[in-house]
Amino acid sequence: MLPLLQNGDLFSYLISHTNIPIAARLTWAVEIVQGLAHLHARDVIWADPHLSNVLLTDDYHVVLCDFGLSIYNAPYYYEFAGGPPAIYLCPLGYYGESPRRMDIFGLGVMLFVLLAERFPFHKDLKPSVHQQFKVLQEHQQICLNGGSYDSLSQSLHPYFGDIVAKCFNIKYRSADVLLTELQAAFSKWWEDDIEVSNFLFCIYLQDVIDCSER
Repeated sequence: MLPLLQNGDLFSYLISHTNIPIAARLTWAVEIVQGLAHLHARDVIWADPHLSNVLLTDDYHVVLCDFGLSIYNAPYYYEFAGGPPAIYLCPLGYYGESPRRMDIFGLGVMLFVLLAERFPFHKDLKPSVHQQFKVLQEHQQICLNGGSYDSLSQSLHPYFGDIVAKCFNIKYRSADVLLTELQAAFSKWWEDDIEVSNFLFCIYLQDVIDCSER
């Protein structure tokens, strides 16, 4: 028997809750990658990576679920019989890049959604089935013919843009290196964000002092 997690899946939570702090969304991103790194270290491919397969615990941490498509000790050129929803699906052109390609690409989409609060090449979190397949076609074209995958905002791209791009281009062979890089980027973002907040607070205080002196 598994415990009932009454907060449900993370995707539904993101849809029904607005203004979730970026720090919380980044923490969930790190925890998802930690879970995937745990699987990869044991030669397990999740094979169904999407945010509806991530559950939110009662204390608001995340856990991975649904391993019905998972593969143990897959051969290098393994052909997947199924996979996640179309918008998370790894382009066919990456066949042979890595047996974990489905996990890595899908994780890139998950990270993008958590950071951008929208899907790649889409304006929000609610693409129709038709729109999901249009995004998949866009990803297929980029994979086969070159081009750039969708990018993060200017404020987040310097920290996390390269990580998301490496997921989309299957530059990671497993989630362990990705986890190390994501944790380092999170720490750098956190330090810089605190510095900016302190700087703005100092400006605010100076304005208050200037006004009082007038």
